[in-house]
Amino acid sequence: MANDGRILIHASVIAVKDDQILYPCCKQCYSKLQHEEYEKEWICFKCSIVYEESKLEWRFRLSITVAEKASVTDIALFGKTLEPYFGTSAERFHRYFTCSVFLGKIDEDNLLEENMLLSALEETFVGQSFIFGI
Repeated sequence: MANDGRILIHASVIAVKDDQILYPCCKQCYSKLQHEEYEKEWICFKCSIVYEESKLEWRFRLSITVAEKASVTDIALFGKTLEPYFGTSAERFHRYFTCSVFLGKIDEDNLLEENMLLSALEETFVGQSFIFGI
């Protein structure tokens, strides 16, 4: 058992659930921010804080399925834990991706259609074993 009450398990990643690896988060509680379509403001329903689109902070989230012995479970990894695998912070990753799409270096529709990001995530994580705190 970890010192903070979590249980540590040694498990293997058997699937990456999706390619939604970034989300705008509340700077206070890290909850995912919500917004109405065509609105430029985002809100944290937990803290009731409103953020302008230009002031958003981004955070990594990776949703995976892991197997440990005879058990299979879905878990989500968040935040700075994922920075070594992406080689940068979520802020920089988002900025690079957004600028690349804007400048035409990446065709966002083709990237999503061909599942390039999901394939890269699967190549990196599936079959690898890690120690997870749950």
